[in-house]
Amino acid sequence: MIVMQAVCGTQQVPYQGQTLDLEQPFRRATMHELVQEALGETSCHAITAEVTSEATHHMLRAAALGGSRCNR
Repeated sequence: MIVMQAVCGTQQVPYQGQTLDLEQPFRRATMHELVQEALGETSCHAITAEVTSEATHHMLRAAALGGSRCNR
């Protein structure tokens, strides 16, 4: 996140009423694991590839539309 530090002057950014801290180290997890946690599911069969794909699509679309910006 060196670019964010240079552009925004910080690695913390406000987003939808929360402050996101983008400093490393980051937790490593697959999209499947994150969706399982968010939905409270423990069975691999409860979460389909379609749900994971749809979540990824929405996250990428939000990022492309400028969903997170620094206030500088």
